[in-house]
Amino acid sequence: MPAYLPGVTLGLPLGLLPAPGLYASAFASHFSFRGHNSRGDETAARIGSTPAALTFLYVTNLNIFGASYAFGVTQPIRYQTLDTPALSSDQLGVVNTVVNFGTLSWKLGNGFNVSVGHDLYLKDGSYRINRLSPTPATAPVSVGRNYWTYQPRVALTYLNNGWSFTDNMMLNINTENNYTHYQSGTFFINEATLTRRFGIFDIGVTSVYINQFEADRQYGRIVSAIPNGRGYGNKLEYASIGPMISYNPGPFAVQLYYQQNFVAKNTGGGSQIWGRVSFPLYTDRPNSPAEIESAGPR
Repeated sequence: MPAYLPGVTLGLPLGLLPAPGLYASAFASHFSFRGHNSRGDETAARIGSTPAALTFLYVTNLNIFGASYAFGVTQPIRYQTLDTPALSSDQLGVVNTVVNFGTLSWKLGNGFNVSVGHDLYLKDGSYRINRLSPTPATAPVSVGRNYWTYQPRVALTYLNNGWSFTDNMMLNINTENNYTHYQSGTFFINEATLTRRFGIFDIGVTSVYINQFEADRQYGRIVSAIPNGRGYGNKLEYASIGPMISYNPGPFAVQLYYQQNFVAKNTGGGSQIWGRVSFPLYTDRPNSPAEIESAGPR
């Protein structure tokens, strides 16, 4: 999978920034996956992952090219397990810090909002090497990644008459792991949310699509195929869909959602369950329900 955690921005109207102020958001999730080969067939690998993270977002009073400006940071942790016929491994550790060093958001009118942002995944997670391997290799389970990831993104949000639709589009551009000399190709990621408001509740559907359009390389060469395993270049494809519900009484928002994977190639696939709470620490003015929800991870 890319450095990005699939599903992390679902339910968030990211085209819209909240009022100037400081916001916090916390989430926890659980993934229950099986490995899938390049044809999409299940393998014997069972993957469990329980990530959690805390995000802080500061929305400034600045107006840049007619847009609101914000920046922030997200610090995840994760407990991950891997079970195969040959081995069992697990790790609890710190995942690479995500620095949002700039989000610009424009209100376009008629319910439309758009934002652009730039994130950097630092090379600071709990990275483990495989000391039993005769060549430099990452451990079977390593929640940290020994490389940097740059993530440009664009989000469109439409809010009108109780309806909310957000499409969040991102790239993950990765540097080389300088221990294994492995470099993952660039990923395109799309996360979409459609909801309808009923009083203080939002109910809707969410989806994730990930496509790796560049091949993985090691020592500068495209990685080879493995029989009944990865294909040439180890390109990944992933898609999932599921329902969500949000409770927003005003000063905070709580979201629950579920994702069921239906496409998985050269990656894990299965089910996910998520919970998130977002709230202001201080703000210049009261926020709409959608603005409170928009203060989550970016």
